[in-house]
Amino acid sequence: MDQESGNFQSISECITAISAAKRIVITAHPKPDGDALGSSLALKYALEKVGKQAVATGLEPVPNRYQSFVKSGDIISVDEALAIEADLIIALDAGSIERIPKELSELKGRVKLLNIDHHISNVGFGDINLLDTGSCSTGEIVYQLLMAGGYAIDQDIATLLWIAIVTDTGRFAYSNTTPQAMHTAAELLKYGVNTEDVDRKIYRQLSKAELAIRKIAIQNLEFRHEEKIAFVTLTTADFDAAGCTVSDTEDIIEIPRCVEGVDVAVLFYEDKGNLGRINISMRSNGDCDLAELCASLGGGGHAKAAGCRVKGSMSDAQEIALQAVTARLR
Repeated sequence: MDQESGNFQSISECITAISAAKRIVITAHPKPDGDALGSSLALKYALEKVGKQAVATGLEPVPNRYQSFVKSGDIISVDEALAIEADLIIALDAGSIERIPKELSELKGRVKLLNIDHHISNVGFGDINLLDTGSCSTGEIVYQLLMAGGYAIDQDIATLLWIAIVTDTGRFAYSNTTPQAMHTAAELLKYGVNTEDVDRKIYRQLSKAELAIRKIAIQNLEFRHEEKIAFVTLTTADFDAAGCTVSDTEDIIEIPRCVEGVDVAVLFYEDKGNLGRINISMRSNGDCDLAELCASLGGGGHAKAAGCRVKGSMSDAQEIALQAVTARLR
C-alpha cells in the first residue's frame, strides 16, 4: 500500500476501532462475488480468534460455486445481526453505502462504520475509510490489515483470502495482477491453501442449472456498434427456465467478453427481488473507462469492470446503457 495515500494511517485507525469493539457486524455488497464473500468470512474468522463477537450478514444468496467454503452459521440474517447490538460495522467491497443492507446503513452516526474497499468509485462513506485502488481485491487489503494488527491466519482464513484474490484477478490474468497481489498470494500458500480444490469448485464444476443459464445466455447474445459491443439479456423467465437465480450469473459476462473483436461486454439481467430495475454488468477489453461510465448511471466499479442499476424496462435500460457505451467508443 502507498504510504502517501494515507492507508497506513487508516489501517492503524481500523485496528484501534476493532480493538475497542466487542460486537462487530461484517457486511458487503449484494449478490456477493468471491472477493466480497472471501474477505468478509476471512475477517470474521480472524476476529473470532481474538475473542470478538463477529457476525457476517448481507451475503446471501451464496452462489453455488462458493457454498462448500461456507460453514453452517457463518452468515446470518440482517435481523439477527441487528439483535447483537453491534458497536462496530465493517463494510467490505462496497463502492457506496447504498450497497450494504439499508438497516445497517441507517445505523451510521450511532454505530461506527469502517469502509474497506478497492473500488475506484468508492466515495469514502465510512467514519474510517481504508481504501486502496491499487490493491487487486478487498481480500488483499484485509490481508494487510490482519498482518498489521498481528491477527492469526490459519488454513481456512488463507483459503478465503485466496478465493478473494484469485476471483478478482481472474486467476491472475487481469490487469490488476500486480507484484503485490502475487506476493500476497504466495504468502497465503504458506498456510496450506488447496489451490486445485479451489479452482475445481469455482471454475471447473457447474451444476446443470448453471449450464442451462449459460446456454440461454449464448442464445441471447447480440452485438452493436460494428460488433465492438456484445451483450447478453437474461430475464426472470430465463432464470426460471434454467432453474437458477441471479447469484449464478457471476461469470456469464465472460460469454460476450470472450468474442473476438469485442471491446465492451454487457450483461443485462432482471432480479425478482428488484423488479422495475435492470441490473447491468460491464467488462472492457480495451481502454473504455467503465467506472466513469457506470458512475454516470448511478453505479461504479473499476475501469475495466463496473456495473449499475437502471430504473425502467429492459428495453429502456438497453437503450440508455448501449448508447452510453457507443458514445465512449466513438
